[in-house]
Amino acid sequence: MIREKSGLFLLGGWLLGTVLIWWIASTNFSMVEQVLAAVEKIEKAAGPLEEDQLRPLFRHLAAELNRYFFHHWAVLQIVLAVLLLAIVAPGSHQGKKYDLLLVSLMGGIVIAFAAYVTPEMVREGEKLDFALGEAAARRRFGILHGLYVGLDIFKLLLGLVLSWRLWRRTSGVGA
Repeated sequence: MIREKSGLFLLGGWLLGTVLIWWIASTNFSMVEQVLAAVEKIEKAAGPLEEDQLRPLFRHLAAELNRYFFHHWAVLQIVLAVLLLAIVAPGSHQGKKYDLLLVSLMGGIVIAFAAYVTPEMVREGEKLDFALGEAAARRRFGILHGLYVGLDIFKLLLGLVLSWRLWRRTSGVGA
């Protein structure tokens, strides 16, 4: 039972981290508009500035923050997947193979993110930071972003199913 509770704790952190990274990524870009709304305060400190010069700079900053967070989040998720696999693998309860499958699928998604999707999104995103008109890069970034979001939602759903399975065993509701 301690394994299931430890697994639930790790899984809860992982799922919470997933939702938080979604919030952080969307907030970073909305902050650009909030900062631009305060241009008068910035101009008092730095001198006259043109909004059309600042927007690309601030969007670049938001993109760099997202790249940093997503890279490090991918590494942390790999660690969480390994730890969760170590918790779920031992034992002989009925349904163990389904738990292992769920954790393996979640870990596989994260490895795909770290090995391919995130680095490609970074590469395409860097092309867009200051060159707003590159249609091919924008289209490729959109496809990669859609792939990331879709797989991340799927990973979250897998985690919720695994959480439910572990909770049932710890609560005595079923195996």
